[in-house]
Amino acid sequence: MNPLEHRILALLEQHRKRPLNRRALAEHLNLRGQERKQLTRVLNQLVRHHQLDERKGLYRVRQQQNLLEGTFSQAEQGYGFLRPLDPEREDLFIPAQHVGSAMDGDRVQASCHFHPASASATPGSTRSLNEPTA
Repeated sequence: MNPLEHRILALLEQHRKRPLNRRALAEHLNLRGQERKQLTRVLNQLVRHHQLDERKGLYRVRQQQNLLEGTFSQAEQGYGFLRPLDPEREDLFIPAQHVGSAMDGDRVQASCHFHPASASATPGSTRSLNEPTA
């Protein structure tokens, strides 16, 4: 890994809650001349190697996908909540479009993902439901 990659990852690690665009990255890193031209190539490489996520020109350090297991509780309106097996964890909201074939009372796994609609959203603000785990 080259020094520019290390600097990019370190900066984005510090800004976990707020993704940055290319221009902001270049300014924060004080990139000039050849390094500034190299930035796009390095960002694309980090995205290809699954070290960064890019949405609408905003970059952030790729989050580990969290698989949570628990009991699904469905509301009449179609959405539901996952009650994790770990009592220390909070219930997770599952939007109706991500419920899939799960039914009230099923033991399920939910995977957490970054929500692309809002750059300020935190990772895991949307959840998709996998098939029941039996």
